[in-house]
Amino acid sequence: MGLDTARQLRIEYEETFYHITSRGNQREKIFWDTKDRERLKAILERTQERYGYLFHGYVLMNNHYHLLIETPLANIKQIMQNVNTSYTVFVNRKYNRSGHLFQGRYKGFIVDKDRYLLALSRYIHLNPVRAGAVKRAEEYQWSSYREYLYGSVDGALTDMDETLSFFSKHRAVAVRKYKEFVEAGIRAKTPLGDVAESILGGRTFRERVHGRFAEIVGPWPDIESTSTTVTTLSTGMESRGSASITRRPQAHPFGFIADIELTRCSLISAFGPSPLTN
Repeated sequence: MGLDTARQLRIEYEETFYHITSRGNQREKIFWDTKDRERLKAILERTQERYGYLFHGYVLMNNHYHLLIETPLANIKQIMQNVNTSYTVFVNRKYNRSGHLFQGRYKGFIVDKDRYLLALSRYIHLNPVRAGAVKRAEEYQWSSYREYLYGSVDGALTDMDETLSFFSKHRAVAVRKYKEFVEAGIRAKTPLGDVAESILGGRTFRERVHGRFAEIVGPWPDIESTSTTVTTLSTGMESRGSASITRRPQAHPFGFIADIELTRCSLISAFGPSPLTN
């Protein structure tokens, strides 16, 4: 199962690494000028201070964005609700518009950081090149790639140390080798093609996620069957929390979103549009 799947589980628990994307409604723009992108960056900085998460990389394209986020706490849903809602309010007020800015909820994959951090970092930083916005990744102003290469005068939004440590203990050497690694990847296969069950990782990693989920919530839901998913989420939580099924016929032919809220872990089984492929 890869990116063609229409079903996505949104999983959150402590000490978790995510690839996050959000796209404009009907693939329309979400940024119109420099100040719009600056506002989203300011929102990201504010939520980072509030929720205590780490950025490993980002890119802000015209009609979507990519984020690499690590959450010490189980709070990715709160983070992304805050980010997208705050930015939508800003845009609607500025441009005297109303309604949805983003196409549904954010898309988030839980990631095996040890295996995919470098590939994802390269993938998002090359997004503007593949889209034809620039010829070289460092020419694009609205990504964390320049922070990796040159640092940041205003204080970097991105935690670069872990990524660069894969290349060398010495920062100058690590930056040079990282740049070579990124530039060599323009024709590399997208790592997102390896996503299965909303998890980007090998079989062992997926089994570990399943096991951790089972310890907190219950058996891993069968997302191939809507009835099985509803039953599992409803009965599996009776002694540990609460589950609600909200009917949304307009959102998707399957017509529901199931939410579980826990202190340590939550799952959202959302049947919606396919994730971003670029």
